[in-house]
Amino acid sequence: MFSVIAGKYESHEPNCKYSEEFESLDAAMSAYDKVRGYPWAYIQYKGRFLELFNDDFGMFKSV
Repeated sequence: MFSVIAGKYESHEPNCKYSEEFESLDAAMSAYDKVRGYPWAYIQYKGRFLELFNDDFGMFKSV
């Protein structure tokens, strides 16, 4: 299962505002795209955190 978790900070403490589990990475990524505007958001899979770059990230774009 892929977990999408997102939230914000309140009084300098993380406060989870969204948490949902998905059976596929595609579904989790779609949900992540809807909550990535929160100060923190991530996808977790088998106890590991997946690092995601926005779709406009230009690591491989030619200059």
